[in-house]
Amino acid sequence: MKYKIAEYKMIVNEHIIDSVGEWEDYMEDHQDYIRTSEVVEVELEKLPYGEAEKHEIDSIDKQIQKVRAETEVKIGRLETRRQELLAIGSDQVA
Repeated sequence: MKYKIAEYKMIVNEHIIDSVGEWEDYMEDHQDYIRTSEVVEVELEKLPYGEAEKHEIDSIDKQIQKVRAETEVKIGRLETRRQELLAIGSDQVA
């Protein structure tokens, strides 16, 4: 598949970010994009069948692990707070 790409400087929240991306007409006059190279046409070859999907599955698995870890931390905090409240209640009953 052929693409027209160019190098840009993007201005995002007062930060300048260098990037390479697909060239689009609207970017030429866009205030947040400054083209810093000539537009070139490149042909990109697709990965063999199944390879991209394997990378996507790996990425999803990492995201699941991250969400699980974050959730376990939150659950731990809630359980700790619950136990603290139960302890306070048992002190008042005694």
